[in-house]
Amino acid sequence: MADRVTVLNTEMNKEMLEYAVETTREAFEKYNVETQIAEFIKKRLDEKYARSWHCVVGTWYGSYVTHEHGHFVDMMYGNKAVLLFKAN
Repeated sequence: MADRVTVLNTEMNKEMLEYAVETTREAFEKYNVETQIAEFIKKRLDEKYARSWHCVVGTWYGSYVTHEHGHFVDMMYGNKAVLLFKAN
């Protein structure tokens, strides 16, 4: 799988985006199961930026979510999409 993350859409500031991208890379290196990848990413963002983060990882899905301003990223890791956002 590619180690390159492609950001498709984001509202995150540079520091938060860099952390999200690096956390995503780490998750894909550690795990093969999409649920485990999503859980790892979500928990890391909860720890660093407070709750409540949500993460979806997969190949095929549609989405339409409400999120806090400045807390959203849609990216690809190889052929897997990663949707990460904060909402209360």
